[in-house]
Amino acid sequence: MEYAAPSLGASTPSTVPLATTAARSWTEKPPAMVDYACCALLFTEMANALQASTAYKTQRANDIVAELQQQDPGAYVPPLLTTSDQADMANSRMEELGRHVGANLTEKLGQGKPRMNDTLERVKFVCKDLWSAVWDKQIDNLRTNHRGVFVLQDHSLKTLAAVRSADKGNAFVAMVGHMLSLTH
Repeated sequence: MEYAAPSLGASTPSTVPLATTAARSWTEKPPAMVDYACCALLFTEMANALQASTAYKTQRANDIVAELQQQDPGAYVPPLLTTSDQADMANSRMEELGRHVGANLTEKLGQGKPRMNDTLERVKFVCKDLWSAVWDKQIDNLRTNHRGVFVLQDHSLKTLAAVRSADKGNAFVAMVGHMLSLTH
């Protein structure tokens, strides 16, 4: 953006830049290096892969327990894992992955910023910086009861909206649960 200064006797007006090149580079959004659709598909497939991997591990553990029972019927062997155990293991793995990725991303985004000692400062960081970095938009609404409970609302979260439109049944609820575990 340039401002045309009035000329003082010259036939053409001079132009003076309003912002320096360095200042303009801070305000310009960096180009996206990966398409959002690729990230959304990776996110969904990661949840599916973790579920399949957990199902395989559960089946393998149950096979080992059955083999131990055949070898020595009187010996104590752990009980077989149930589908509930399998779901808990999958959620635990997603939460662990989400914590690891979230901690690294938060550390990277927080570099060069002063330490946030106040809870409200941390929530604002999540709403403005972290949410923008992950979802390419700010949070829609932030509510609080002024007792330390914050509710972040995003009515147009692209990843969950894509899953919701593809499936209206229990698979949607299960996938949302795993995605929320990842972003927890």
